[in-house]
Amino acid sequence: MPGGPKLLKYFNRLFESGADTLKIRMKIEQHHLSINPYSRSGKLLHEVKTIVMHWVGNAGSSAETNRNFFESRKDGKQGYGSAHYIVGIDGEVIECIPTSEAAWHVGSKSYTVYTRSYLTDGNPNYCTIGIEMCHPRSEGAFTYATLFAACELAGSICEEHHLNPYRDITTHKAIVGWKDCPKHWCENPGELQRFQRKVAGSMGL
Repeated sequence: MPGGPKLLKYFNRLFESGADTLKIRMKIEQHHLSINPYSRSGKLLHEVKTIVMHWVGNAGSSAETNRNFFESRKDGKQGYGSAHYIVGIDGEVIECIPTSEAAWHVGSKSYTVYTRSYLTDGNPNYCTIGIEMCHPRSEGAFTYATLFAACELAGSICEEHHLNPYRDITTHKAIVGWKDCPKHWCENPGELQRFQRKVAGSMGL
């Protein structure tokens, strides 16, 4: 998938046109993390029940920069954390961890009622796929290129694992209750519903 201003304008126009059934040629770059206890343990997922959407919280950073941050955690000095995918500002997608394995993206000392009642695996890291999204500014709004690539990515995961995008795409906040992630969606709840509709449309639902 090409990047840069032309792609942003293209996505901008398509998103505003309401092209719900749009299929973008998404290119996923596999740049897997090294096996280590802190960001890629190599432990297998038990099943996939939910897709969890995140923001990187590092305004203006690239998908590659955030992938490299996850890699840098392997020495244990920066705690645990990772995600399966990172979607960049221009719509580029990096796969950090194979979707057969668990990522450390929703760890918490406590979980919401939703998580305890629906994701009853004990540790939701073992039944969820995490998608991080980059953003240009600190308020956390995503570019249309990011949203379209994330939409197609989430749709492909939903199709592969027979997930319902309205029920099975959620936020980090909904899982743990205390973390405002993705920030812009937490402050504008309608954005998650809009994204779910776009994913459903891309799946022909």
